[in-house]
Amino acid sequence: MGTERENGQAVVVRRQAVIFDLDGVLVDSFGVMRQAFTIAYAEVVGDGLAPFEEYERHLGRYFPDIMRIMNLPLEMEEPFVRESYRLASEVVLFDGVAHLLRTLRERGYGLAVATGKAGSRARHLLGVLGVLDLFDHVIGSDEIARPKPAPDIVLHALALLGADASTAVMIGDAVADLDSARGAGVMAAAALWGETDGVELIAAAPDAVLHRPSDLLVLLGESSPIPAGTVPAPTRSSGGVPEVPAARTDVVTVVPSPRHRPRWANGFSPATSRRAGPRMLRDDIAVMGGRRRWRPGGADESFYRDETDRTAPWAL
Repeated sequence: MGTERENGQAVVVRRQAVIFDLDGVLVDSFGVMRQAFTIAYAEVVGDGLAPFEEYERHLGRYFPDIMRIMNLPLEMEEPFVRESYRLASEVVLFDGVAHLLRTLRERGYGLAVATGKAGSRARHLLGVLGVLDLFDHVIGSDEIARPKPAPDIVLHALALLGADASTAVMIGDAVADLDSARGAGVMAAAALWGETDGVELIAAAPDAVLHRPSDLLVLLGESSPIPAGTVPAPTRSSGGVPEVPAARTDVVTVVPSPRHRPRWANGFSPATSRRAGPRMLRDDIAVMGGRRRWRPGGADESFYRDETDRTAPWAL
């Protein structure tokens, strides 16, 4: 469930549909992508170091669009796709994903995949992994008019699922995923368990930040938060500011809406500084901006609207 504001009152919204990105969210495919990209670059461009790190920064987008952005030959797509199929057996689901999908399916959620991959490749890969049947729909970027970051693929998923935007959430590991979700009016949740740049993703101000797949169940009200004292402390850089690891797996953090952004202790807000993202990683669940703040060990461990409102519990 989720909480929205209507005429100044809290309105409980039951999320009914979940839309996932594929690579970096459901499957760990970065090793395969690196191999396929390197081979395609060598075949089409020639000698030299394949710029995979730059390619990785554009993940979430359709492959031909990435080629245009990077000014690389579109002819790289054929060997890249060929090698991706050949190496598909090396791709694995992230830990906890299969359990998450089965739990959501058992509890009646509509499930869809909205990926930068071509639809046929995505369905083939999910079939190889044995989870294709858990999804109602799998949509590729070649099956809509405008790929991410445009909202078309999310809007198409909503239409196929028969879901309203206010009752859906999109899980992605790229800024393009968040932009696509927001453009469709859907709650945008950032997944940090893959190889994504966590600082950049949090700086894009998602509606929720998830550090492991099971955090989604907490966000949806299908599971309890992690008890106090069970979460490892975040690592710290030499400057004393907690860093955002590439694949943290401890808590779920829901961050402020643009209309209400509290300032953190270091004086930065999530919308204005890349330093703010790491500051949000805490040993609790922090849901700010008129949402929920859970402080284990705090005053009666209640849910408060923010630090100044100690009067009413606030639920997602």
